[in-house]
Amino acid sequence: MSSREPLFTRGRLRDRLRSAREASGLTQREVAEEMEWSTSKIIRIEAGRVGIAVNDIRALLPLYGISDPGTVADFVQLARLARMKSHAWWEEYREFTTPQFRTFLSYENSATLIRNYEPRVVPGLLQIEDYTREISRNLFLENDPKREKALLDLRAERQARVLELPEKELHFILDQSVICRAAELRSTMRRQLRHLLDLMDDQRVKIRVVPFSRAAYRLFNKSYVIFEFPDGGKNGNALYIERSSGMSFITREDLDSAPHDETPSYFLEAFWGLEQDVSKESTTKLLQNAMRDF
Repeated sequence: MSSREPLFTRGRLRDRLRSAREASGLTQREVAEEMEWSTSKIIRIEAGRVGIAVNDIRALLPLYGISDPGTVADFVQLARLARMKSHAWWEEYREFTTPQFRTFLSYENSATLIRNYEPRVVPGLLQIEDYTREISRNLFLENDPKREKALLDLRAERQARVLELPEKELHFILDQSVICRAAELRSTMRRQLRHLLDLMDDQRVKIRVVPFSRAAYRLFNKSYVIFEFPDGGKNGNALYIERSSGMSFITREDLDSAPHDETPSYFLEAFWGLEQDVSKESTTKLLQNAMRDF
């Protein structure tokens, strides 16, 4: 199961350990003193920067007041899975991807619901190959045939793995500027728009286009993805924000250090508002009109 991928599992274990400590009323320093650890060790464990041994888990849980055998077994299993070496499919593209993007792929692989808003280009999961190639060459100035091929292959594999899994639900919102901005070849853009229309027949894929007639709306200039995971809950959401400067980042709902306006719940509220305001019928009409223009 995708939700057992080691990187995802480490995140779930980290979140559950932190929640358990907070429920016990203990501070990180108090835990460190009781366990005879350095305070930095518990901080690194809860931040997901280091793993935790199964024996340490067994010793830590009673301190948090957790003794139920089933709950203890769940924690132990998470700890074992989290320490496994990752053999994720995207590892073969390591040479051409950043650690941050591989984290993004882990979230994408594990999420059961993905919400993606794009103000500038067609979302990667919805792109046809020619559109991807033109965007890569023109927007990102790709001039490396080997890298270009690898990234095209990676995107194709992403699409196959995400779009063909029946348990995943996908919601996309695009600003109208996305469908009006021509690709290098107009025929490419027509086929891209046709592809979007075809995808709207898939019950798991929801695509909406916000029209120019809509006044400026919250977060309209930010590209972002919200991930929801099988176990749900506050700690189950993650947010990826792609900044125009190229400096993108991923944050979680449970990070106290994250500003309110950079949390998954803040972005989710904006996304929901747009989904309720824009209909499938109006989106279909906008896509059909854009096709005629190309």
